[in-house]
Amino acid sequence: MKYHIIQNENDFKSSKQIWERLYESCGCCTVFQTFEWNYEWWLKGHREDQLFIIVFFKKNIENPIAIFPLIIDEKNILRFIADIHTDFSKILSTDLDIADMYDISKIFFNLFNNCSCKSIELKNINQDDALINYLQLPFDNKKIFFQSNGYSYLEITPVKDNFFNSFSHLKSKRKSELKRIYKKYSGYTSSILTANTDTFPLDDIKSISNEMTKNGLREETFLDSTLLEIIYVLYEKDNLIIQTIQNSRGESVAMNFVLKSPKERYIFWIDIYKNFQYINIFSYITFMKTIIESSDKQIIFDFGRGLYDYKIKNFLPIIKQQYTFFFSKYNFDFLSYLSKFFAKKSIMNFYKKNKILINKLIKR
Repeated sequence: MKYHIIQNENDFKSSKQIWERLYESCGCCTVFQTFEWNYEWWLKGHREDQLFIIVFFKKNIENPIAIFPLIIDEKNILRFIADIHTDFSKILSTDLDIADMYDISKIFFNLFNNCSCKSIELKNINQDDALINYLQLPFDNKKIFFQSNGYSYLEITPVKDNFFNSFSHLKSKRKSELKRIYKKYSGYTSSILTANTDTFPLDDIKSISNEMTKNGLREETFLDSTLLEIIYVLYEKDNLIIQTIQNSRGESVAMNFVLKSPKERYIFWIDIYKNFQYINIFSYITFMKTIIESSDKQIIFDFGRGLYDYKIKNFLPIIKQQYTFFFSKYNFDFLSYLSKFFAKKSIMNFYKKNKILINKLIKR
């Protein structure tokens, strides 16, 4: 097994062809593993961090079998590129046998031990990801895997004559509720914007996001300039489409930034909306309706990272877990991370049990 570490911009740019070749052969990757996603995020959001992208190959680097898209941040922690905004973090790899997996794991462990970083923190690993097996092999007891989040999705087989019957897993009462929400905004129109036919709606995006922060629905840093730049680049490269919902006066009141992935998979990445009751649910319904009515294939609508009550309650999606992996060279850092993790978990559990009371106190 051989490897090459990408540590500068020129090397990163020149890897595009082999990266895209491996991506095409993976089959189960999303837009979060594309070259464009990782390169643009490093360029605009991680420029001060050290590149540490590991390319594994057997004979020729032109035919890689795995790529680990990593950076070493200012705290000397080895992380995935753009892990804050990446819903599903993973390595790119072909179907590897156990021997190859073991070789890659050993090399990765040795590279970590000999690099400048002191810890590894890999977030948003899906429960069925092979990366979990990679990380179990070489690391000693100063490691922790913990459930950090979850994600949910729908697998839909289109029913053309009645859109709502496409939700075959829902009982009639739940379908009736979706129909009620859909009728509530019957005077509103939806459009799906693409770079081929529509200009990027920057003014509408800023207007809605500003209103969300003013109403306390999002923090002021929610859509910062870096994230807006990335959204624009993804839109221009046709990796992202935008659904916009407009009222009878032609004003945009909601938007969905939807990432396109292979095999009829649509990921609801970012949603922005004005403070209208059920408008976010309406926007999901209208997007799904548009896609379902134009397709004969099975479709995956992915709600992405985060198990939000309103998504679970209204659509009853399939739920999966996500994990974070942490390992440190030093006992103190490991124990410090553990203490912060359990403290945060206790606070979150307390909030879940007392959410209504806490929200009432905050509003006073």
